[in-house]
Amino acid sequence: MQLFYKIKDMMMKFFSRKNSFLGSVLFGGIIWACSYVILPINTASISLETAGYIFSCIIALLLGFFVVDFKMKLSNIKGRILKKHYVIGVIFLFTASLFRYLDLFLYRDMSFGLLYYENKNLSIQHAFQAPFLITILSTLRVLYFIPLLYLVIIKSKDRLNWVLALLLILLSSLEIFLVGTRKPVFYLVIILFLAILYVYKPKLVFTRKNIFWGATGIIALGVFSFLILNKRVNENTGSRDGIIKVVDSRYNDFVKINKDKVEELYQNPTSYSSKAQILLIHTGQYIVHGVYELDYVINKDLPRAYGMYGFNPVFKLLNRIGITNIDIDSLKKYHPREYVYVTFFGSLFIDFGWVSILIIFLFGMFQKFIFQLSKTNTVAKMFWLMLLSVNIAMPIFNLTAGAGLYLMFYMMVLLIASFRLK
Repeated sequence: MQLFYKIKDMMMKFFSRKNSFLGSVLFGGIIWACSYVILPINTASISLETAGYIFSCIIALLLGFFVVDFKMKLSNIKGRILKKHYVIGVIFLFTASLFRYLDLFLYRDMSFGLLYYENKNLSIQHAFQAPFLITILSTLRVLYFIPLLYLVIIKSKDRLNWVLALLLILLSSLEIFLVGTRKPVFYLVIILFLAILYVYKPKLVFTRKNIFWGATGIIALGVFSFLILNKRVNENTGSRDGIIKVVDSRYNDFVKINKDKVEELYQNPTSYSSKAQILLIHTGQYIVHGVYELDYVINKDLPRAYGMYGFNPVFKLLNRIGITNIDIDSLKKYHPREYVYVTFFGSLFIDFGWVSILIIFLFGMFQKFIFQLSKTNTVAKMFWLMLLSVNIAMPIFNLTAGAGLYLMFYMMVLLIASFRLK
């Protein structure tokens, strides 16, 4: 019992609003460290240069956040969202989701009847088949969770609004079953968890009842994750026991599972115990491997991409409208290992090398701006929660890259649109 209350007190301090920035950075590090300690893996030591780069990035982020203060300049800025704005926004996002599926089904020839990897290949091959306007409008789908997040933040009791927000989540989630991705689900869970902590006092959140239901939800999420992963691997291997092949995934290149553990899993790959262990080990490798991929990038001394890696969607857009003519396939020379993550810091290193430290310092300043603005601006509150999720994921991957770049851009647009003076 005493242990429960000690953990509860620690979590309350950890997730308090005033400590949310530092807490998110530490929480991400703790998740990575715990995964590393628990996993039955063998890894090589990362280089001193890599360790120094990661340490410098973290210090730069902290300095950027703590050395500046925008409080006086933001004291007269507020933002509001009227009910009519909410309804218009939801309708607009429903339309954007429909445009997205029009793109996927009509122009990319994807289908629920195809295998995950077949749909994924079609998505890549026919990425530019749809008219430019449809492509642009469909990118708005990244805001699918904003209505639900908004309702949580304002503690709305409007049932119709909740129904609309949940229907939008369900509509957007159909894409999960086209390509077998689990990332949107995990992101949604993280962002809603952060929103609940932001709105309610931690002591009201970390009760035994809520912890029980939270643990139940985590188990359910694990089962869902396993079913998606199992189906995806079985399709790729052509075997009902293909899940065991996860131990040979690309994550395993630098984060190798202990030989004894691999042999143990292969002895009885179909048992529930083995499948559960495989899922947990695979999840752990997913969390840990990015640091070692970053070490590979730094030690290989690859050429700099100057934005074409982490800001890839921008260059695809410029290609599409004829401003640039960059060979997207040539980007492999900046990071030849595909389908792996390189952490938030690694994504910037591939683009800018050690200059990334300055960019991360500025990113810390930007977070301070959003944090202080969030006290009076509802859109800034939602934006702040997204930035906290970025911090948590930093040791794993870059949530601001790829589709995350669209999200950051559209949130900036919404934030600017929400400004009003007293």
